[in-house]
Amino acid sequence: MVYAATDGYVTVGLNRTSYWWNETVISNGTANYTNGTAMSSHSFAITLNSVTYCSNTTTATGAWVCDFQAPNQIGTYTFSITVTNDTGSTFTNTTNLYVKPSYGGTPIGKTDRVVIEQPMLIQEPSGIIRQIWAKVKIWKT
Repeated sequence: MVYAATDGYVTVGLNRTSYWWNETVISNGTANYTNGTAMSSHSFAITLNSVTYCSNTTTATGAWVCDFQAPNQIGTYTFSITVTNDTGSTFTNTTNLYVKPSYGGTPIGKTDRVVIEQPMLIQEPSGIIRQIWAKVKIWKT
């Protein structure tokens, strides 16, 4: 049976929405027609801001799974999953994925550390200038 592109949906699941750069993103979901039939053995692609990070085929139950590394650049990305059926109809769902800086792990137990604080001025995109305190921690192991 052939279904039109408006007769289905794709779900999106992420283990989190906020990641450190180059951290593993675990994504999954299902693709089904509105009558409940699974979109089995259909190709899918995952893109972040229109760049493909993963592609594969849905399972017999319409499930899709894809693990990939988060981008190496801090920012907000549009995560998009698109499933294409045999007739070329596409089914898409999107959500936001945030990449934030990684500061490394926190030492466990007693350790010497050095903390440096420095006031800095930053300018927001709106033009407002604000003072912030930059803090750097260095652990001696």
